[in-house]
Amino acid sequence: MATRAECTYERLCRNEYNATTGEFYRTYWGLTEIPTDIPAEVQFIDLQGNTIASLPAEVCEPFNSLKTLFLFRNRMTTIDPKAFKGCGDLEWLVLGPNRITELSTPMFVPLKSLKILDLRFLPLSPLRAGTFAPLAALEELKFFRNRFGSLNPGIFGGMVSLKKLGVVGNLLQTLPSGLLSELSSLEELDLSLNEFTHVDPDWFLGLGSLKKLALFRNKIVSLAPGVFQHVPALEALDIATNELTDLQVGLLSGLDNLRAVSLGGNEMSTLESEAFVDLPRPFNLSMKNAWEQPVVGWDCTTLCWLRDEDRKGTVRLLHWTLGYHMPDDTSLPFCDEENQWETMECEEEGKCLGKCPSPKLSYFYFQKRNKFQDNPHTPVRTFCS
Repeated sequence: MATRAECTYERLCRNEYNATTGEFYRTYWGLTEIPTDIPAEVQFIDLQGNTIASLPAEVCEPFNSLKTLFLFRNRMTTIDPKAFKGCGDLEWLVLGPNRITELSTPMFVPLKSLKILDLRFLPLSPLRAGTFAPLAALEELKFFRNRFGSLNPGIFGGMVSLKKLGVVGNLLQTLPSGLLSELSSLEELDLSLNEFTHVDPDWFLGLGSLKKLALFRNKIVSLAPGVFQHVPALEALDIATNELTDLQVGLLSGLDNLRAVSLGGNEMSTLESEAFVDLPRPFNLSMKNAWEQPVVGWDCTTLCWLRDEDRKGTVRLLHWTLGYHMPDDTSLPFCDEENQWETMECEEEGKCLGKCPSPKLSYFYFQKRNKFQDNPHTPVRTFCS
């Protein structure tokens, strides 16, 4: 176990090896290089929180079948071009956060089995076309706060197995047309926390398998009908916390598999019911975002319309969040327990009911400045009369 002299952060340091699972931990230990006493049969190495400054050649050479290597939160600035020679069994590699600025194609050539590559919090220089081409087996690639102002065409070429891609928390304002066109297996794309003001349909060329798309917390002011024409398999869309003022009719047309949309934290004052006319039922509409930012209330006519005309299906509102612009004397119910669904049903035009899986309903009674005027746990049966 750690001593105070060896451990740089006592609450997080570990120094142990589990022969049964093949897991080796030496974290927050003040290491300046990869230790030489790691058993050859190790499968999992976690060296996070040390002060390793560089990754030398053939780091996997002493090990028989290393599957996972975590180098999270060290001080690495360079990686030897032959660092991963002999790492043919490696499946999961975490390189960030560190101080690495350059990645080259040759260093990835030996990683024939790699499935997950985590490059979050690396201050990377612009990536060259074909950088990840050798990673034919890669299924998940993670970027976060890498200071990208742009992405060069061709950087995702050859990644035929990629299913999840996140380029989050950067400074991107646009994407090259066809940037992702070779990612025919991609199922999840996260472009949240960037600087996009618009979305171009050509960004999604070739993404016929995409099921989840997140554009959360950008600066998107409008989305034109047809912008999602190249992602017909889409099941979940997150466009919360942007600057959208409306949802144009026809925007979601053709998305026959779409089951969930997150809209919270935009600038919408109204919602055209026809925007959802082509969508299947049941359909989940979330009005909550991560910061609980206000959502402008919609009138009862729209809410009541958001269900099948034959009254057999419903549109479920998940995490309904009330806004600062709600009119006086307005109240809405929500489920008492977190993460439960509400079901909005209409017994007759102009009368909406809120029902929860649990028998108890709660509501907030809002007046000017969003102040509570009543007990938030008072049961309520009807609203928007």
